[in-house]
Amino acid sequence: MVLELAVLTVLPGAVAFAAAMDIFTMTIPNRISIVLVLAFFPLALLAGLGLWDVASHVAACMLMLAVGMALFIGGWFGGGDAKLMAAIALWVGFEG
Repeated sequence: MVLELAVLTVLPGAVAFAAAMDIFTMTIPNRISIVLVLAFFPLALLAGLGLWDVASHVAACMLMLAVGMALFIGGWFGGGDAKLMAAIALWVGFEG
């Protein structure tokens, strides 16, 4: 129950906070992406994800970081947007 509550509040809460920050300041602080990445690993282990599953989620994160960097270089995305997209991909993985 506590694990489900943590999983269902950390990601949506952080994304909602990032959206609010982006609306009001036009920036997404790095600390939001860092919290998402750091929170994923203990919650993934507590949820019983295996090593292969965690590696798959990390691969999704790296792929989205590369896509976000390309969009940033092209001028279509901000740096915070690219990092947040990668952090969200870490949680969602390829399945999502």
